[in-house]
Amino acid sequence: MSVQNGGSSLEYLGIDSSSYFDYYELQTDYGWNDMPTFTNELNNNFSNIENTWDIDRAIWMLAFDNVLVSLDTYIGPFKQNYYLFKDDHNRFNPIVWDMNESLGGFETIDMGGGGPPGPPNVTSLQQLDPLLRQGNNAYPLVNNILNNVRYKKMYMAHFRTILEENFVTGDYQNRATVFQSLISSDVSSDPNAFYTSTQFSSNLTTQISGQSGAFGITQLMDARVTYLQSNAEYIKVGPVISNILNSALAINSNTTITADISNATYAYLGYRNSIEDIFTKIEMFDDGAHNDGASGDGVYGATIPVGVSDIQYYIYSDNIAAGKFSPQRAEHEYHSLAVSGDVVINEISASNSSIQADPDGEFDDWIELYNNTSSPIVLDEFYLSDNNSNPTKWTFPTGTTINANDFLIVWADNDTLQSGLHANFKLSSSGESVLLSNVSASLIDEVTFGVQTTDLTFGRYQNGTGSFIFMDPTFEDINTNTVEVEMIENTINSFNIYPNPTSNNVTIEFNVIEPQSIYIFNIVGNIVYQQVINDKNIKIEVSNWSKGIYLIKTKDKVEKLIIN
Repeated sequence: MSVQNGGSSLEYLGIDSSSYFDYYELQTDYGWNDMPTFTNELNNNFSNIENTWDIDRAIWMLAFDNVLVSLDTYIGPFKQNYYLFKDDHNRFNPIVWDMNESLGGFETIDMGGGGPPGPPNVTSLQQLDPLLRQGNNAYPLVNNILNNVRYKKMYMAHFRTILEENFVTGDYQNRATVFQSLISSDVSSDPNAFYTSTQFSSNLTTQISGQSGAFGITQLMDARVTYLQSNAEYIKVGPVISNILNSALAINSNTTITADISNATYAYLGYRNSIEDIFTKIEMFDDGAHNDGASGDGVYGATIPVGVSDIQYYIYSDNIAAGKFSPQRAEHEYHSLAVSGDVVINEISASNSSIQADPDGEFDDWIELYNNTSSPIVLDEFYLSDNNSNPTKWTFPTGTTINANDFLIVWADNDTLQSGLHANFKLSSSGESVLLSNVSASLIDEVTFGVQTTDLTFGRYQNGTGSFIFMDPTFEDINTNTVEVEMIENTINSFNIYPNPTSNNVTIEFNVIEPQSIYIFNIVGNIVYQQVINDKNIKIEVSNWSKGIYLIKTKDKVEKLIIN
């Protein structure tokens, strides 16, 4: 595969797919015919790019490459080392790959001046332009994104998020120190090591003498932070998004989502009902005609349909200078609204090794239903399925009733000859959807889940009505928002949390031997808070956080925080 003379630049090379053979490597049995189509869209029909590209993922990749000075990538001189993955919606998703030469490690650099690549110097890397390749038609992906006014603001919003969460805080150095200590003994004993143990240790902060590109990581990135914080593009100020609210939720109706957005001229709401869906984007208005209050009051609103599935959404807003997302990591993080009816899918076990055996003594997958009403509901001729194209896959037998405010278990084990409720399908621990339909075959609940952990379940909290979270199993019992967390190391630096549970704020008191980072993760593993700790204690406001379980982690300890 050649990367010379344009190479894997994503330039349009004509309708003959063989023109692309020398520049790309196919990892599947077919797909070459896609290359002319989607490169033509990228180069010649960019106004419709979202039909063929996951543009948000492309923006994230380009921002990541630039922040981390990763030049053995698409933005580098050879426009290489990325994957293109075609999803179920026929969109191409660019994915970062081969990060071993990020943080200034690539030994050649082309700053876009037209000359051949040459060896880098540390200043050129520290001051790498955030808008590198804008105006360069030989880089159509980054050039077209940065030449689009709105996409450019989104790019810089993601750029700021990456820098602020990882480098402005200095957290990257703390993490690197931890990783360095984990492998230092192995480096010392490696008979094929390229560098000495002293060089390995010092290179975190200092360039290895005589080695082109082997700059110290903090030498590079601390100065890069300083440069960017005075960069004219980086310091542009976007809107502030707060106080996100929604009107009442009722199945098969509508709900209005509003937000206070200051310093804004435009906003849109992206929403979907499943992680398998593409976000639908609709404009939000501050005109007094979209259930948004008075015209010009800074409250923006948009109305969206409510089906039977939970709603995932985010907000983007911009002004003439810059853009902002809420949550900041959208589209890959999002806010959620739980939708529930009379009978709901309440808890799912897709990897059951010891939770509960069925009446035949087998530890099979199971699906728990819950009746939210005060009356029994007959489920004769209702349906369960794990296949969207076949929602009536399994029929509840005649005589099935779920009592008032009670639970019902269906074993998803494909053992239909066993007595009791045994569906004709199994669940996948790698993730899928479960659908519940009524006697008219109308969908009344749908849950989509990802990779499951053995003997943890995925259930609603609050029981019967809330959003889905990972939890300790509550087989035929009220769901709780607890999950056991093992200590990952012996306690050296300790901390205490109070009050816990909490609904307003929490104080974390530390016994800190040395400065270190604190991370707070939500139940699906996303970081919602991080800070370098030097003080005895800190107080964190949590009034705007979603109810549920959070994990507080330092280098030496993990604890559970419950917000109710």
